[in-house]
This record gives sequence, C-alpha cells and structure tokens, in this order.
Amino acid sequence: MAAGAKVIQEQGDAGLDKTQPFGWETGRHVVRNSYIWLSGIEHSSEHFGQLLVYYRANNLVPPESRPR
Repeated sequence: MAAGAKVIQEQGDAGLDKTQPFGWETGRHVVRNSYIWLSGIEHSSEHFGQLLVYYRANNLVPPESRPR
C-alpha cells in the first residue's frame, strides 16, 4: 500500500488526469489514470470483504478484528 500511495503522490493531479488505453472491463477504450487506481483499490476491497465472510462463516475472527 505504501508503494502505491507513493506512486499516486508522485503522479500528482496532472499524472492522475492523463489518459491511456484500458481494456480490462468492456474492451478497448481510454480512461484517466485515476480511474485505473480507483478500480484497483475497489477490486481489492471486494476481495478483502469476501475474506471476512469466509472467516465469519467458519467461526473465526478476522485478523483485522483481533485485539492487539
């Protein structure tokens, strides 16, 4: 996460506003770099949420919920 945050900070607003070809979802089209970052972040959070469901369904406490 720290490495990704560093890249986003280095790109700045101008870098995030640049466009590039992107064919991940619906074929070939052009999107802003900010959209690519947001898509990746949201996709990761969906995986994290699914892991929480698996933990809870198996009567386990997710690591993020454990006392430190």
